Amino acid sequence: MNKIIDRSVTALLFLLCLVILFVFNHTQVNGDSMRNTYQTYDRLLLNLVDRNFKRGDIVTVFADNQGAGFIPNSINTIYQVFYKGRIVLVKRVIAIAGDEIQMIDKRIILYNSANPQGVIIEEPYAKNDWICQNSSPNPDFSFKKTTIPEGHVFVMGDNRGCSQDSRYYGPFKKESILGKVINKFNWIW
Repeated sequence: MNKIIDRSVTALLFLLCLVILFVFNHTQVNGDSMRNTYQTYDRLLLNLVDRNFKRGDIVTVFADNQGAGFIPNSINTIYQVFYKGRIVLVKRVIAIAGDEIQMIDKRIILYNSANPQGVIIEEPYAKNDWICQNSSPNPDFSFKKTTIPEGHVFVMGDNRGCSQDSRYYGPFKKESILGKVINKFNWIW
């Protein structure tokens, strides 16, 4: 009986390790681009498996937008960041494939099949004082209409005045997205 319990516990621990390696990951926020939603040093739990990104989702992306062939797992992420020097950004999905988006005087306008004339996006999470407390440059307050291609998303930081995002890098390939933020878990550390 004890051997059966020992094998069951071992199998359960092995399964748990696989889930941790290939389903979940974590990251730490560095910088003010997601303030007030997240602060510097907040730790975030990521879902690596859910690849259905919707407007409003918070995701982590590789800043170089080169994700083709990336296998999202904890070991590969550590290798990519620490040994390859790739930078990971935390941003919010603002537009998805097929949407058109533009910003006029700090207001984001979304055009899609449901809103062909465009609608101003209500964003209660966005910090719109457009003041950056660090040395990062303030991004543009307006940009021309951009169509989001298939397999891409348009992301922005919640603190629009301090965020280098799709306004700089363009729409991100879905393959460049590491994972979707599930929750903050500062209570563990």
